[in-house]
Parts: sequence; structure tokens; C-alpha cells
Amino acid sequence: MRKLWQALKVILLCVLALVVVFVGVGLTLRAYRQHVLAKAMAIHMPNGIQEAMYVEIGGIDQWIQILNTPSCNNDCSGRGLK
Repeated sequence: MRKLWQALKVILLCVLALVVVFVGVGLTLRAYRQHVLAKAMAIHMPNGIQEAMYVEIGGIDQWIQILNTPSCNNDCSGRGLK
């Protein structure tokens, strides 16, 4: 009976260790993918707009992102079209 409990303890510890490893790997992969996506979505133009913040809408905090790049129809010098 005592050996059965010892074997059960070892099995449960191994299962717990595997769960911890899988959760750790999953969180690491998620963080890496978020980093890659953030770099891909970043705006690197001097006149670009990139804002991200929580805004309270209807009493609930909502995460919003505003991304915009300036359009250059005929003139991108900043003087505007005439």
C-alpha cells in the first residue's frame, strides 16, 4: 500500500511538472508572437499616428488602437495640396 502511494505521488508530480512546462511554453510563445505582430504593425513614418490606450465606454474599459499613416496624393513635403 505504501509503494502505491509513493508511485501515485511520483506520477502526480510528473503530471504537474508537465502542466507547468506546457503553460510556460505557451505563455512564452504568446509573448513572442505579440512582439512580432507589434513590430509588423508599428508605424515608422514621422507624421504617422500610433496610439493605444484603455478608454471607458459604457462603464467598461475597452482597449483601443489608432493607427494611421499620412497619405501622399501629390505632395509629401508637408506643405499640403494647392
